[in-house]
Amino acid sequence: MKIAMPKRVLSLTMALAMSVSLVPAFGGSMTVSAAGSSKTITGLGTGSIANPVKGSGQWNYVYYGKYDDESVKYRVLDVDSSDYGSKETMLLDCDNVLYMLKPGSKTGLLEDLNDQGFLDHDGVFTDAERLSIALSKKDARSQTDGVGDTGAFEQLRGSKIFALDPAEATNTTYGYRNSTTELLIESNRKKRTLKGNSLEKWWLRLDEDSELTDKVKKKLYVIDYDGDIETEYTTRASGVSPAFNVERSSILFSSLVSSNTYKLTLIDPALGTMENVKCETNGNIARISFKYPQTSYNENLSFSVVLLKDRYEAGMTVRNTSDFAYIPVDVTSTTQQGSGNKKYNYVEGTFTIPSGYENLQFPYLVSEKIGEATETDYASAPKYFDLNSGKHDHTWEIEYIAAGDDNATIKCKDCGEKYKVTIVATGKEYGEKPSVKVNTSKDLPDEITVSDVIYRDRDGNEIDESEVTEVGKYTAVAVISVKNVDGSEQTEEIANDFQTLPIVLLPSMVKLSEERYIYDGTAKTPEVTVTVKGKELNKDEYEVEYKNNVEPGIATAVVSPLSSNYTEKVTNSFRIVTQEQADKEDKVKDKIDEKRNDDDKDKEDKDLIDKLEDKYKDKTKSDDKSSNNKKDEKNQVVMVNSAVRHNVGEVLTGLGDTYVVTSDDDTDLTVRFEKARSETVSSVTIPSTITVDGNEYRVTEIAANAFEGNKKLKKVTIGENIEKIGEKAFYKCKKLKKVKIETTYLKKDRVGKKAFKKIHKEAKVIVPENKLKSYKKLLKSRGINGDSQKITD
Repeated sequence: MKIAMPKRVLSLTMALAMSVSLVPAFGGSMTVSAAGSSKTITGLGTGSIANPVKGSGQWNYVYYGKYDDESVKYRVLDVDSSDYGSKETMLLDCDNVLYMLKPGSKTGLLEDLNDQGFLDHDGVFTDAERLSIALSKKDARSQTDGVGDTGAFEQLRGSKIFALDPAEATNTTYGYRNSTTELLIESNRKKRTLKGNSLEKWWLRLDEDSELTDKVKKKLYVIDYDGDIETEYTTRASGVSPAFNVERSSILFSSLVSSNTYKLTLIDPALGTMENVKCETNGNIARISFKYPQTSYNENLSFSVVLLKDRYEAGMTVRNTSDFAYIPVDVTSTTQQGSGNKKYNYVEGTFTIPSGYENLQFPYLVSEKIGEATETDYASAPKYFDLNSGKHDHTWEIEYIAAGDDNATIKCKDCGEKYKVTIVATGKEYGEKPSVKVNTSKDLPDEITVSDVIYRDRDGNEIDESEVTEVGKYTAVAVISVKNVDGSEQTEEIANDFQTLPIVLLPSMVKLSEERYIYDGTAKTPEVTVTVKGKELNKDEYEVEYKNNVEPGIATAVVSPLSSNYTEKVTNSFRIVTQEQADKEDKVKDKIDEKRNDDDKDKEDKDLIDKLEDKYKDKTKSDDKSSNNKKDEKNQVVMVNSAVRHNVGEVLTGLGDTYVVTSDDDTDLTVRFEKARSETVSSVTIPSTITVDGNEYRVTEIAANAFEGNKKLKKVTIGENIEKIGEKAFYKCKKLKKVKIETTYLKKDRVGKKAFKKIHKEAKVIVPENKLKSYKKLLKSRGINGDSQKITD
């Protein structure tokens, strides 16, 4: 950027003799004032605000909030504090005693400071000021804390407002002297009342631990009239002088009010964000336009441009005036457009780029609400824009939660344009390739590339795609790479775990060479053939055990897999009958076959055939029951019964998932879905039925807490036989975005509380068409009640 303008020093008072003419808003939508008309910006963030002189005060001061309608001034104890938590903060201690309090205890003092006594007292802080105050925690003295009193220290457990501990009131880096008494030295711990300007004692947060202390009346440490540290009964009134930490990330500007005294410009989310910023420059004159949303601050707003040498980051501090420029925008027109909640103001204006700032390559637009001289100002978060629209070079950055996450966002650091990449992997059964899909936003820029899928075993070793068809646990990985015009590069991986599961052996896969044998006193061992997906298994992949295979009755062949590629035992049955019974059966079959082969039979004869077959089946069933109780009788006909029974309460495994038997009635076997095969699966289907050991069970319930807190689950299908869903079954499945309900049997008293509460905020639930109305009411009472959550058929 080349500016043809005489270079001049920018003190950034930026009044610049600007007129404060108001631009009338179209339709009364917004009133705009000239930006920077009374601001003396000394820097971004805490700017030129300085720490105190060690041990001798000489503080810088910051106005923050009010008390009794008077602006309150605070001593800056530490511009960049790290003693009170993980956030970077500026530590402030009130310069005055604000009010009197009989705290009753140290707990009472902190409660009053953080309740209606101060923090939430009407007129003390604005919402933005209150929001910018950090939660302060401190477990022990810091290295710079002073002698305190007796060595004791009162921890901070997490308070926004607090009183200093004696050790902090003797911390020399905070400007205080490291002694409890000042002797003949004038104390810098003395404080005066906000109104009246009289000396007053002020509470510290440590109580006295002494055997001499009255057991009923407690004492707290105070700073006395001379600035010395002593104790005072908590039943007596002394002054309150609040201290707190301001989050540096909330501070956009600092402005000079008077010598060594400042006020802050805080970032206020209520001010909204400018959109569709367009700018064109001609020499040093720039024309700018943008959309600005309707906000509660649509009165007396101003707009300004900040030019920075480096990219803006929340909480950054810039002191050198050659590294930034604060430029008011002269708004020429505002018009109200849109309707309803999409209403906005279209703003047009100009600004002048000062000479000598050719190296400031990062422009940002902010809206401001400017208060009185000693009042906090407010601003929107800086919005990056291009000085010449259409000539923007993106600077991409890959953002994701942590290594191994299954999605990432690629975002331009400056303009905010972004793209999303996800990887979804679903394991299959042995011998089948998994379903792995990498999803990307449409039209990825050339600078963003995504690799083909890479497979790894659980030890992190890269393997060939063909190897993941073996039973085991694997990871599918996609590598995202970005390359920027400045030559910088970034590469990150997204990943999704999956399992290749063993094939569940089913009775239909097992064939016996014979289904009926004639009793002759010898063991019967029919040849067993196991065929899975058209492939006949080798004999060394399973073993066969025969039971009850000598005497007439039901004999069984139990097939157990020997290979880890297969799971579940299968029991198939065959019959051993006497010669006499076999002859009877064959005679009936011959008659049936004879009649079926006669094409000339009329309907009555065909009905007779059906009756003969039914009679034959009834006879064999009746004989089967008698054979179980009277094995010594020779007139026995035994029917096939391949099932191994399980009792109520038994735990079963079906397709890798865990179930519990809820009914062992032969007429209706049922189970409850207890938990999924793995906590890492992203998609789960609760089936209508499962088959275990030859029994087919209806799946009628989902257990309470079955998926509670699952961090991977994204999709679930609930089968058509489900009648009951337990309490918190899907509670806090924060990634669960798609739920398909096929059952029509759900009722309010059979769906537990919070069953679907706190799932994905944009979850979509698909229900049967004829249940849409009733299920909407039911599911909303069980957690599907977010603004962006949908229930549809």
